[in-house]
Amino acid sequence: MVDTLDPLVAQALAKLRELDPVAAQDARVLIDILLFGAGPEAADQQSLQELLWYELPVKVLTDRAHHGRMAVALARLFDLLDLGRYAAICRSSTTVAVLDAYEVDHASGVAAFRKAVEASGVVPPDLDDFVWGPLVGEVESAAFSATSAMLELAIAAGDIVHGARGWKTRQVAIAEAFIDASQITLGGRSWRVAVLAERAEHWLDGRGSELRRDLLAPVVGRLPEPVVVPDGVGNIVVPVTWLLARAADGLTLTQTGNLNRALVQEAAVEFAWWVADTRGPPRTEDDLFDLQRVRELLQQMRLVRRSGRTLVLTAKGRTLLDDPEALWRSVAGALFGEPGFAATTGELFLAVLSAGDEMTEDAALEPIRIVAAEEGWRDQVDGEPPDLDAVRWTVANLKDLLIALGLLETDHAWPNASLRLTGAGRVVALEALRRRAMAPIPFPGM
Repeated sequence: MVDTLDPLVAQALAKLRELDPVAAQDARVLIDILLFGAGPEAADQQSLQELLWYELPVKVLTDRAHHGRMAVALARLFDLLDLGRYAAICRSSTTVAVLDAYEVDHASGVAAFRKAVEASGVVPPDLDDFVWGPLVGEVESAAFSATSAMLELAIAAGDIVHGARGWKTRQVAIAEAFIDASQITLGGRSWRVAVLAERAEHWLDGRGSELRRDLLAPVVGRLPEPVVVPDGVGNIVVPVTWLLARAADGLTLTQTGNLNRALVQEAAVEFAWWVADTRGPPRTEDDLFDLQRVRELLQQMRLVRRSGRTLVLTAKGRTLLDDPEALWRSVAGALFGEPGFAATTGELFLAVLSAGDEMTEDAALEPIRIVAAEEGWRDQVDGEPPDLDAVRWTVANLKDLLIALGLLETDHAWPNASLRLTGAGRVVALEALRRRAMAPIPFPGM
């Protein structure tokens, strides 16, 4: 077996075998898993931690005592390879504690593993505008490993002092600078750009529907760069800003928890949400559907909350009120809600509307119906593909929200209304699609 090893590793194992044949055998098992025949230069802390704190206790089917001896044996091999930092991890109290946790039960062991990995500092952190995915493609996997290696070097060089005040902020700064740096191996692109391009390609091709690709292809080329608001578009998501500003000092609610009458009537006039008739002005929030939709959105985004009989801003809501650009981008990211059929049809609805000018609702929904059938969506009652009315009802919430936010214009003709995105609507739609395309790759079916 020795001749299949890297020469340096083989030499170190031979020395260990002379000292302790059993330890050499145990070390050989683990070094094979870690390096796959490569040399010691291929070792990295992230992979070692996963080996010691997950693969060893879960996949090596012996007992706790043997697991401990194997970790020490690997440490002795690392000593012979002059890899003292890795030897110290093998012998560390953290490794002992994680292995002990698996003796309680599997869940306790996995929890200890995750806590230890997070505390190590070499796991690439999520950034404000970039989240590592649970299911990654080849490029993202390489980017994650490369970033982890950079963090390991930063810790070894003292640029990150684990446990010191502000070390996590420093970790984020180093990780962000690294993924945004030009990489020769990527033809001058950064890791971030390469990962986002891979995600966009998966988003475009990942569902097995040619029509879906045709519908989304026109916008994909505009997605890698952040969406810019064109001149003349004006304010974005005005009703959201308006209601947040009114809630800044607290909004008094009725006994039933509704917005008060004065605010309801102010909103009706401000946004032309009410057509005067013999009933007079609206009296309650229940009379003003558009206002309800805006409030529901702010609550779903956790920008406002109830405090007794008062509607108040959350810390997040106050921050976004002071940052209009971040606010409208956050609204765009919240349009689709949870993954599922509604989100799938919603992104296609925005893509179709973005590709044209004014169109009827049926014209917008018919290609979505076809894609839903091609992708295998089925009615849970009869097992048939969703018909046009099913798609209509599914996108109704998104359509109503877009109308309430002033992003979609319609003549309200039932059931086949005329639809057209406003200038602001096109901006928000593109940002919403960008967030879907650039988001971490979801697990199948999401």
